Amino acid sequence: MKAANPVATVTISKDGTATLTYKDGSVNTIPGTSLVVAKDTDNETATQAAQNPAQVPVATEVGNAHNLTPEEQAAVAAKVQAANPAATDVKVSKDGTATLTYSDGSVNTIPGASLVVQKEEVPNTRSTNNR
Repeated sequence: MKAANPVATVTISKDGTATLTYKDGSVNTIPGTSLVVAKDTDNETATQAAQNPAQVPVATEVGNAHNLTPEEQAAVAAKVQAANPAATDVKVSKDGTATLTYSDGSVNTIPGASLVVQKEEVPNTRSTNNR
């Protein structure tokens, strides 16, 4: 306030009201309600993502852990959604990474390595040699 009015003496009361006294003795008063706003403590609460740390469900077996099919992505998304009911949207990328979005727009992410596991290839034990 003083920087904005260098030719006046400025005093600020506890309620934020500013009184500007000029060299000629004139006075201006600016009510605190015009200068300060009560702190909005409701908006200081943690985001929904912070309040709901992502829960990692049991890994899903997939054919290629680096290139999930749409069906595999949907299966992973369903497990993640079930484990994280506060999330309003769950998207799973081709590498299995899940992005959980909450109603306040905040986001949690679970890496694909925590959600998918490559199916083991079972070697063919049948003999192809029929002699």
